[in-house]
Amino acid sequence: MLRRIQALEQERQVLLKGLQAVDKARDWYNAQLNSTQERIRSLGKSTANDYSLDAQKERLGFKMARIEEVSRQLIMLVENSDRGFPSHMNLAMADRNKTPNVVAKSNNGKPATTGANADVDSNASDEESVRIVRRLKDQNHQLTEEVGRKSDRIAMLEKEKSSLIRELFQARSQNVSSAAVTAINHRPPASDDNAFM
Repeated sequence: MLRRIQALEQERQVLLKGLQAVDKARDWYNAQLNSTQERIRSLGKSTANDYSLDAQKERLGFKMARIEEVSRQLIMLVENSDRGFPSHMNLAMADRNKTPNVVAKSNNGKPATTGANADVDSNASDEESVRIVRRLKDQNHQLTEEVGRKSDRIAMLEKEKSSLIRELFQARSQNVSSAAVTAINHRPPASDDNAFM
């Protein structure tokens, strides 16, 4: 119970920090809008050179990309808050609200039959175990498929790398051989040493 309260308090603190960040962002957006409207109004009054326009364009592009990324992240958070955690990452953690069922064992290792409640607890425990095993198998299957896809991608990239290295060496050897042919063709004719004797 105490852990659950601590987890909820931690979630509340994170949400409050997020709300403060959104409030700051709202103030920043309003200031940016006011600044942009002021620049639109004063557009005809000032003359700017091409350098300042290029710099302003670059800053604007950077700012727009960051704003779009933050907006996209916020929209994804709001729309997918219940589905934000990948199912294959949920490593079959038991529900923390539930207390584990402890079943008494007899001498032969089987659940002791001490009444109807023991049978119900045993069945519930067995069903929970089966459910956890099934979930773990599903997660293992998903992870195995993901590893397979990544391995295929790595193999494809390795082939591309080998092909590019081969092409690089072929291009270098062609450049060296063409440079040698060019050097032979442009070599000055050999002088006859016997001509002056």
